[in-house]
Amino acid sequence: MADRGADRAIDLARRIQGLPRRRSRVFGVGALNDVQWDMLVHLFVAENDGEHTPLASLSIGSGAAVEDARRWVNDLVERRMIVVLSEDGYDMELAGLTALARSRVIRSLVGEPSQDDPA
Repeated sequence: MADRGADRAIDLARRIQGLPRRRSRVFGVGALNDVQWDMLVHLFVAENDGEHTPLASLSIGSGAAVEDARRWVNDLVERRMIVVLSEDGYDMELAGLTALARSRVIRSLVGEPSQDDPA
């Protein structure tokens, strides 16, 4: 009898192994660095849980210093990937992903078109 845990682990490993290629196909080669990808995934999960995410949480979750996180967030805002709900000069509360970014994250993670895909 096969070990179901090992089978699931192999399945997951295969999905993880293909993730960088799917991400490049969906977002474009070099379009996102690992920190920005981690931020988008963090926001995707938080949005699913009905939570707003402060910049400090994105910084911690992505392993980036707060000022570096702010720079990456500003880039994602300019590229219309995330939406800022409020900003108080030091911290930002992020509302989450735009519809386009959400569909691209889903397509990158599961490797198939999302029903939410606006394109």
